[in-house]
Amino acid sequence: MALSLKQIKNRINGIQDVNKITHAMEMISLAKLKPSQNQLLPQSNYFLKMEELLRSISVNTKGIIDPLFQKKEEVKKIILCLVTSDTGLCASYNDNIIRFAEEFMGRSGKKCSLVAVGRRGLSYFKSRQVKICRDYTDLHGKYSAQTAEEIFNTLVNAFLSGEADEVYIAYTYFGSALRHKLVIEKLLELDLKPEKKEDFIFEPGQEVILKELIPAYVFNKIKLVLLNAFTCEHSVRAIAMGQATENAKGLLEDLTLLRNKVRQAGITREILEVISSAEVLLK
Repeated sequence: MALSLKQIKNRINGIQDVNKITHAMEMISLAKLKPSQNQLLPQSNYFLKMEELLRSISVNTKGIIDPLFQKKEEVKKIILCLVTSDTGLCASYNDNIIRFAEEFMGRSGKKCSLVAVGRRGLSYFKSRQVKICRDYTDLHGKYSAQTAEEIFNTLVNAFLSGEADEVYIAYTYFGSALRHKLVIEKLLELDLKPEKKEDFIFEPGQEVILKELIPAYVFNKIKLVLLNAFTCEHSVRAIAMGQATENAKGLLEDLTLLRNKVRQAGITREILEVISSAEVLLK
């Protein structure tokens, strides 16, 4: 059915309003992306150095005696920490990591509980009767040291108390603005393959260093995971909103052309009516 001029104008006004919203959201996401990237790179380098140090110490130690390194004899229960976003409009960002986590839980064959970071993952698995040990929402892609500390305490306490025999973490790794990777890694128990043995002089002793280093290592791993996930979220949302803005511009061009055609057709029709009326009067 052909659209009237009024209907076309209403559609143009509606699309213009949507265009303003998507463009504003694109700008907001880009503004959040830069600071998140600026945090991610130093944290990534810092964590790699910390991991290198821990590996070097472990190879010079006759077995690290620490509860976080203790492998359970039989793995029956696992906890998966899933990082998603609190809000949508970020294309397939949430769908991909949720599906990836769901497949992992199905393959594990173990009793699996969830620690949900982000409202989207929480809502999805709560409706599927998955046990939610703890949830952290309303972060909106902004890193918080306090939240990272709470997640650290939750996961470590669950492992040490025997609530979980293994702890995994699922998130989206940020490679670049256009390259993201779905990742599920074992967080606990810690399992670091030692590097080539070197001679070190430790001051204070290795045990004292490890006592401070191991918890710091786990905490910084969680921080790195959150920064990766949040940076991906902002990147994907900026791209999605940018594409939506471009699509809106294309629709506006088409509707503007259609409006002009309908308007011209109306003018032509009115002219013909005037000419026809004049011809009737002249007869």
